[in-house]
Amino acid sequence: MLRLVSAARNRPLRVRAAGVVAHGAPRLGVKKSPFLCSYEAPRLSFSSDARGGSRSWGTLAVNDPVAWQEAVKPSLVTFLELKKHLMVPIAFVVPRGDEAWPRAAWGYPLGKHAAWLRKRWRDGGNFGLDPTQLDEMPFAWDWSQYRWDRFILPALRRFYELNGHSDVASEFRVPRASSEWPEHLWGQLLGRKVFNIRSRGDFAKQVEADKDELERIKFCHDSTLNDRNWREKGSVAPPMARSSLGNAFGEYC
Repeated sequence: MLRLVSAARNRPLRVRAAGVVAHGAPRLGVKKSPFLCSYEAPRLSFSSDARGGSRSWGTLAVNDPVAWQEAVKPSLVTFLELKKHLMVPIAFVVPRGDEAWPRAAWGYPLGKHAAWLRKRWRDGGNFGLDPTQLDEMPFAWDWSQYRWDRFILPALRRFYELNGHSDVASEFRVPRASSEWPEHLWGQLLGRKVFNIRSRGDFAKQVEADKDELERIKFCHDSTLNDRNWREKGSVAPPMARSSLGNAFGEYC
C-alpha cells in the first residue's frame, strides 16, 4: 500500500516536469500518428504554405544549405535568365504566383540576400557555402567590375570585330534581336557608356587594368577622334579647328 501511494504522489510531478521547457530552448514540433508521436526541430527561416505549395519566409535563409539548394540558388539562376545579369536590386522580392520562378522561393527577399552576400564578400566573411557556385553564375560581387566585365568590354570587343574600329558614336545602341550580337548585350547603350568614360572618367580603374586590351581594339578613351587622328599624323590641330570638328562630328573615339 505504501508503494502505491508513493507512486501516485510522484506521478503528477513527472508529468509536470515533462512539460517544462528550458528558457531559451527551441520548442519541438509534434507530428501525431495513430501509433506514435515523433519530434522534429522547426525550420526558422521559412514555413510551408499548404494552399499553394510555396513557403512563407520570415527571415533571410543564410547559412541554410537546404534553402540555398531549393530556393536561393534557383532564384538567382532564374533572375539571370530573365534579366541577363545578376545585379539584384536590394528591394527585389521573388514574385508570388509567377510560375517562371521556383515555387519554393515565392516571396523570398532575394535582393536582401544578394546584398548580404556582397557585404560578406567585402568584409572577407564566410558565406556558409562554396563561393565557386556563385562565381560560376557569375554573381555580381562588385557592380562596377561586373558591368565592365559582362557588358562594356565584351560590347567594345564585338563592336571592333564588326566594324574594324572602336570609335563608338555617342548615340549608338546595341540592336535588339540581332544575330550579330550576344543576347545579353541587346539594347545596351554602348555609345552613352563610352561617352561617359571619355568625358567623366567612368570605369577609370577598369580602363587602366585593361589598357592593353583596349589598345588592341584601338579604343581611345581620353580624347576626341579628331584629336587622336591629329596625333597620329604628328600634327596639332589649331584650337578653333579642333572645336569646330568636334562640334560637327559630335563623337569621341
